[in-house]
Amino acid sequence: MRVYEKEFKEEVIKLSYEIGSRAASEQLGIPPTTLYTWRSRIKQHGSIAFVGSKMLLRILVVLYREVLRNPLQP
Repeated sequence: MRVYEKEFKEEVIKLSYEIGSRAASEQLGIPPTTLYTWRSRIKQHGSIAFVGSKMLLRILVVLYREVLRNPLQP
């Protein structure tokens, strides 16, 4: 399974809206189903659609620290 960088996915999605999904997938050698999945994720999740696991871990650590500093009051 090939792994694509976040920036690459975003550029491919932009290109697909400019020239069409089929043309973009053929031009770049990306399976059409992969491109459709990326477009669906961007529609559903916006800018966080392609956040990597390291970034998610950083976000969780920041949130955890914030909760420790400001616990919910009953």
